[in-house]
Amino acid sequence: MRNNYMIKYDFKGRYKSTIAEKIHVGFTTTDPKGFLIGLFSDISNEYMTLMVSNSGHIRLVFDFGFERQELVFTEQNFMTGQYHDVKIERYNNGRNLRMTIDNYAPQEYDFSASLKSSADAQFNNIRYLYIGKNHTMDEGFVGCISRVEFDEIIPLK
Repeated sequence: MRNNYMIKYDFKGRYKSTIAEKIHVGFTTTDPKGFLIGLFSDISNEYMTLMVSNSGHIRLVFDFGFERQELVFTEQNFMTGQYHDVKIERYNNGRNLRMTIDNYAPQEYDFSASLKSSADAQFNNIRYLYIGKNHTMDEGFVGCISRVEFDEIIPLK
């Protein structure tokens, strides 16, 4: 991928909403920033993005309507040019998330306190999956994104 490259996958109404997701991304980079993947709903404006931050850490940001969340995996600098494998799983009706990178211990997050009984943890009306950058960005990811899976969808076959 170069900083002006983008892959846009349109679910075309096939994919409506999720309460749990399994995401798997493999990449290499030496660039100090980069948008790996993003999921977006143009109906509800809910989103999830996975990126390499300017500090070289992995950053997951999402807003499914209950509260914007930003999770940073700081165990390693991920812009060393080595291959990295990121797995994200949201489960328990959207209340828990596990992020595992390479062979590091998984980081677990519990959003039960943020999710009051009336709060909605559902990711509604997902329309697009972006790889490398999204339509609002000038510059995107520089490096190799060799694997992308979102649940049963594998757009880089």
